[in-house]
Amino acid sequence: MESSSIPTTTAADPATVAMLAAMARRRDLAFDEATLTAAATLDAWLAPRQLELRQHELSFLELVEPPTAFQWLEQGGRSTA
Repeated sequence: MESSSIPTTTAADPATVAMLAAMARRRDLAFDEATLTAAATLDAWLAPRQLELRQHELSFLELVEPPTAFQWLEQGGRSTA
């Protein structure tokens, strides 16, 4: 069984690091290189798992329609009060 922790061997993509840095600058945020690299490493680790999850039908999840989204949120994200 694979560990759910992020393996240290996952390489951060330099393009992802640059993209994250650019996004931070646009929002007037400053992150050091180690933080950006850690975020890119997490992205590299999550990407294949996200693609795998997208292949599964999640029909058991309730669809929240925009007109009722606020009511759903006010109920704490539950279908019943």
